[in-house]
Amino acid sequence: MRRILSGKRKRWKPPIYAGASLNAFLTGAGSEDGDCTVRMRSGTLYPVYSEKNHSVDCLDANAILAGGIMEKTCQVTRLGVLHNPNSRQSIRHPEIGAALQKAVSDTGIFASTNRLEDLPRAIDTFQEAGVDLIAVIGGDGTLHKFLSEAVPRWKGDFPPVAILRGGTMNTVSTVLGMKGKPEAVVKKLAEACRQRQSLTVLPHRLMNVNGLLGFMSGAGVVVRFLDNYYGSTETGPVAAARMVARLIGSALMKTGYARDLFDAEPMTVTVDGHTLPAGAFRVILGCVVQDIGLGCKATPLAYAMPGAFHFACGAIGPGALVTQVHRLWTGRLVKHPDLYWNGPAKTVRITGNRPLRWMMDGERYESPDGITLSTGPFIRLVKY
Repeated sequence: MRRILSGKRKRWKPPIYAGASLNAFLTGAGSEDGDCTVRMRSGTLYPVYSEKNHSVDCLDANAILAGGIMEKTCQVTRLGVLHNPNSRQSIRHPEIGAALQKAVSDTGIFASTNRLEDLPRAIDTFQEAGVDLIAVIGGDGTLHKFLSEAVPRWKGDFPPVAILRGGTMNTVSTVLGMKGKPEAVVKKLAEACRQRQSLTVLPHRLMNVNGLLGFMSGAGVVVRFLDNYYGSTETGPVAAARMVARLIGSALMKTGYARDLFDAEPMTVTVDGHTLPAGAFRVILGCVVQDIGLGCKATPLAYAMPGAFHFACGAIGPGALVTQVHRLWTGRLVKHPDLYWNGPAKTVRITGNRPLRWMMDGERYESPDGITLSTGPFIRLVKY
């Protein structure tokens, strides 16, 4: 497997750890061959990653995960556009639906889903019509709900997906480098279908949390941050940035805002078969992308291990986390004794003594029996 960087071909190196092998840790063998550090915390083994981890960018990482295929081309002939008229962007600009429908014209099908129950019918219509390219507009939550319903429902190879920037935050499209106004992108895709052109697609792995598919998931402070965000009068990147600034200020001044967001919750967390010793957690985060929004690269090892995602959890408080802000925004691994796991994981099981509140791609859920996080299938994302 090779890595392409600045036009030069370089051999990709796996993440460097310090100490005993990760495989030994996962199997309990305890041998030492220089791959990772295994140390004791309250009688339980867990890996601690060194500062010399090799993180790779989005394209190269997915090339590794996809077995060396960095980018591919795919000829398309029929476009399906899925539009959520209830997204905040569509509510602000109700004319966008008609504009998209006109742009699709004779090259495909336009489907507007007013309710979640409309999704299965829209997906079946796309498949029956021979759609081989799907554009989704409606934001991160719409994309997550569409993938959760469509990927397991689709018969045969799942079509490439174009993520349109139609939501409030557009976190997923932003971190994956998808730019452009929805109408302009749809016109471009429709013309590609008319001309039977080939589009560039990128394989990308999804996360699976309790059978739902997406790119990032979390609990604890992650959900409470969303509670405050959606409960405010303003939304969007600027409003979210203000909330982050307020959180940092509160952490420095030790006021109640940050303390309430970081309230610890009793949980049992098991990572790849090993139960972590701590009984209370403030931070739970699992991602298959490195950037969780606003340029915060909290999960730089999202692509570091094939078949794994970056998982971080612990009882780190707001004051301690503020001292690591420079690492969060520069893609360097946060190191703190109250982060009980911060690295690749393949399967994570989380339970509590009460229903667990969690989120996926900005959508909030509650599960009485806890959640299981794992890697999901690959999909092909259209680069435009």
